[in-house]
Amino acid sequence: MVMGLTHRLQVLIDPATGRALRRLAGEQGRSVGDLVREAVRERYGLAEPAQDAKQALAEMRGAHDGIPLPAPADWSGSYERLRAEDDR
Repeated sequence: MVMGLTHRLQVLIDPATGRALRRLAGEQGRSVGDLVREAVRERYGLAEPAQDAKQALAEMRGAHDGIPLPAPADWSGSYERLRAEDDR
């Protein structure tokens, strides 16, 4: 079961569709619920929560790409300058 799933949805389907879903799920080593969730996300263009989090992280990382950073050799000097500024 996928963590974070809290909303139950009951959908009635015909027996043939149920058999087909169970067969597909078994072949793929997944649950029927997982197949249905994936189909709904794909059909309606909904992202998975994990994808939303990955996208947000990528955007945060991208926002910092233009910030110049000192060379590693200068880090201790930069740290000392920052500490001196904080002590004022």
